[in-house]
Amino acid sequence: MIAISRQGNLAVINHEKFQIHFNLARGTWDYIDELGQTIIKNGRAQITLQDGSTVSTEDAGSREFICEPMPLTGEPLSKTSRQYEVQFSHEAPEKGIRLNTYLHCFPDEPHIVLRVGIENLRRAPVALDSVTLLGISTNRGAVHLGGQLSEYHLFINTPAFLGGG
Repeated sequence: MIAISRQGNLAVINHEKFQIHFNLARGTWDYIDELGQTIIKNGRAQITLQDGSTVSTEDAGSREFICEPMPLTGEPLSKTSRQYEVQFSHEAPEKGIRLNTYLHCFPDEPHIVLRVGIENLRRAPVALDSVTLLGISTNRGAVHLGGQLSEYHLFINTPAFLGGG
């Protein structure tokens, strides 16, 4: 079971195995396990443009969140067909870019799938240098993986980039 609510500046995702708190005022999020241990504290997404400038979900700008059940078409991200996509968006008007962090949550499974998307809001192309899917805020950010290697797992599935260079 997944319950999603807005509590002041927080968008809260409650699952029987975890909670996620996305702070709409700061642009960071926390992942709390079923024991109440904060595993990810002040996580954020960031892109670096080829000119060296950066856009982070922590930067000033407008933020929103959207939650929808995923359609049952295409290849599912989990063994079950039920999943929800929660989208947290941060718009940086001075750069003409919207950063979207997508969390795929599964009612029957205790994990999430994290993706980041970049929307160009201008006509001129965006020249990306790098994308940070999960960065940690310098303001007391952390990733805690537990005392035993078997306690927490991080699976990264990164498709290869196609093209020259």
